[in-house]
Amino acid sequence: MFFHILAAAAPAGYRKAVTSVPSRESPPAKRQLLAACVGSIVESFDWLIYAVLAPYFAGAMFPGDDPVAQLLASYLVFAVGFLVRPVGAVVMGRLTDRRGRRYSLVVSVALISVSSLIIALTPDAGAIGIFAAVIVVIARLVQGLAMSGEQTAAGTYVVETAPPDRRFLYGALLSSANYVGQLLALATLAVLLGVLGSEGLESGAWRIGFAVCAVLGLVALWIRRAAPESDTYLEQVAEQRQAAQLPLLRAHWRQAVAVFLLIVPATMGLYFVTAYLPVFLDDAGVADKADISRYLPLLMIYLIAVIALAGRLADRFGGLRVLRAGLVVLVVTTAPVILALQSGALPVIPGSLLYLTVLGVITAPIGIITPQLFPPQIRAVGAGLPSMIGVALFGGTFALVATALSAAGHAGLLPWYVTLGSVLGLTGGLLVRQGDLYDARHSAQPDAVPA
Repeated sequence: MFFHILAAAAPAGYRKAVTSVPSRESPPAKRQLLAACVGSIVESFDWLIYAVLAPYFAGAMFPGDDPVAQLLASYLVFAVGFLVRPVGAVVMGRLTDRRGRRYSLVVSVALISVSSLIIALTPDAGAIGIFAAVIVVIARLVQGLAMSGEQTAAGTYVVETAPPDRRFLYGALLSSANYVGQLLALATLAVLLGVLGSEGLESGAWRIGFAVCAVLGLVALWIRRAAPESDTYLEQVAEQRQAAQLPLLRAHWRQAVAVFLLIVPATMGLYFVTAYLPVFLDDAGVADKADISRYLPLLMIYLIAVIALAGRLADRFGGLRVLRAGLVVLVVTTAPVILALQSGALPVIPGSLLYLTVLGVITAPIGIITPQLFPPQIRAVGAGLPSMIGVALFGGTFALVATALSAAGHAGLLPWYVTLGSVLGLTGGLLVRQGDLYDARHSAQPDAVPA
C-alpha cells in the first residue's frame, strides 16, 4: 500500500536525480556507519539490561526491608536517567557541534562503559549502606547524559557521512541498532537465567550483565577511535565553532517544535511494545504476560526488517513522503488495532505485526529528517534537545501513565492516549516544509533535493 501511494506522489524527475548519484558505498562510509551503530547497540543494551535486572539487584543495592519499596527505588533511578536526558542533549549537543561528531561519539560510549563497570563493581548495601544506592544513582545520571549525547551525535554523524542515495537506509540501520542492543540484553538475561537461575542472579550474578555492557562499550570505543570525522564538520563547522548558536536556534524554533512532535509517536510506540504490551494484554485477559514476553524478540526482529525496508523506500521516494504517509496510516489504525487486541477480536501476533509495520515505517526516516532541519553549526543540539524532551515526557513516563490509567479503571483510554501521540506526530510532519531541509553534507543552505 505504501509503495503505490508513494509511487503516485513521486515527481517524474526524482528517480533520475537519485540514480545520478553513485550508489557504491565507500569503505569509509561503511566504517562510519559501523562506528555509529555499535554505540547505539551499547546504549540500548545498557538501557534494557538495567530494567530487566532491576528485580534481581534492587534488594542488594537499595537499603531497606520492603522488597517492593526497593524495587520501586530501582525503577525511580531508571526514570531519573530519562529526566536528565534533555540536559544531556544540551551539554553533549554543544560538545558535538563545537568539538566534533567523532569526539562526542567517543566520549558518550566511554561514559556509558565506565558507568556500567562502576555499577558492576559497587559493593552492595550490606557492605557500604546507603552509599551503594548513591553510587548507582550517580552512575545512572552519567549514563543518562551520555545516552542523549549518543543518540544526538550518532544521528548527526550518519546524516553527514552516508552516501546521498542511501542516506535513509543508513539512518534506518542506525535505528535498527537500538533493537539489536535490546535483543542482546534479552539474550544475556536468558543465558544468565538458564545457567545460574533466579537465585544466582539475586546472589550477585546480576553484575555480569553490567560487566558485559562495559566490555561492549570498550569494543565500541575501539571502533570509534579509528573512525574518521565528518567532512561536514571539518569543512564548515570547525572554522565557525565560535559562531553564536543561540540566534540560530531561535531562528529554527518551528523546526524544533516539529522535532519534538515527530519523536512522540516513535517513542510511545517503542515503549508500548517493548515495555508494556505483555502487561497490557495480561491485564485484559487476552494472553499470559510470560507468553507474550517470549514473543518479544521475534517481534523486534520483524521490526528491524521493516525499518530497513522503509529506509530503502525513503531513499527511493523521499523521506518526507514516507514519513507523512506512515503517520497518516498510524493515526487511522492505532486505536482500532489496540482496541481489537484489548478485546481479543484481533489475534495477538497478527495485530502486533500490523502495528509494528506502521511504526517501523515512521521510525526509519525520522532519524535522518530531524537533523537535516538544522544547519551544521547547531545540528546536534537543535535536533537533540527537542527529541530528548519528547522522549523524557512521553517515553520515560509511558509505563507510569498506562499503569495509572489501568489502576483507575480506565484501561480503555490507553489506545486513545497512544493515538494522541500519533496525531501529534502527524502535526509535526505537516509542520516540516521541503525548504526546511538542509543539505546534509556540503551546504548550510536548504536542500533542494526532495526528501
